[in-house]
Amino acid sequence: MFGEGRFRDRPAPRAQFDPEAVYATMTAVIAGEVETYRNLEPKSMIEETKNLQQVPWDKKVKDRLGARPASMQKSYEMQPETPVSR
Repeated sequence: MFGEGRFRDRPAPRAQFDPEAVYATMTAVIAGEVETYRNLEPKSMIEETKNLQQVPWDKKVKDRLGARPASMQKSYEMQPETPVSR
């Protein structure tokens, strides 16, 4: 499925994780051996995930403001009823 067609040449953001840790944690949660509400595997992803979830809360209204892309700026500069260029 992902090895075919348009997804074949797209790089993944990171290498595939070993699923064994997920299976172990999932089994422990189902068995009632884990008391935490949120469980994430691999454990190395916890800090990155927390940071990604925090970013929208810390974002300011004026963040990332600047020049528009040239194609978008051109649409802002067009006058009403601009004749078609030939």
